[in-house]
Amino acid sequence: MKILSIVGARPQFIKAALISKKLRERSINEVLIHTGQHYNFNMSDVFFKELNLPKPDYYLGIGSGNHGWQTGKMLIVLVYGNTNTTLAGALASETPCVIPRNETEWVELVELGYAFLVGTNETLIIQKVEEIFNKEVNVDISENTYGDGKASDKIIEILLAEKITL
Repeated sequence: MKILSIVGARPQFIKAALISKKLRERSINEVLIHTGQHYNFNMSDVFFKELNLPKPDYYLGIGSGNHGWQTGKMLIVLVYGNTNTTLAGALASETPCVIPRNETEWVELVELGYAFLVGTNETLIIQKVEEIFNKEVNVDISENTYGDGKASDKIIEILLAEKITL
């Protein structure tokens, strides 16, 4: 199992340090991404040093900016196919996903603006990614087609069933 942790600001570093330590103690592979939202020594590096957080596997270097600009620079998701992986990537990211296909079983994703079908047309793929990057499209996350509000409970149940103690 791999755990993907995405951090970028002081409160996240503090919380991630505890989880990361437990994951390492259990030899669970964690991939750590630092967005760079907080980037100077006193707001970032000092926490990695003093809390023994491992060096991030990826550093995005986002830096300063307003909310829309920063979040737009942090994540664009490209997902493939009509699988549960496609669904999970689209919903978990809460950012529009570009699907290089002409049709999908997950029409709800397209209807809600979570996903854009772009086929294999290179121009259309680049155009849609640029629109997402420039925040010309927005996801309406006010309607949750799949969730029941119990995701955190289910995550803990799964982790406990796998005998992972955090």
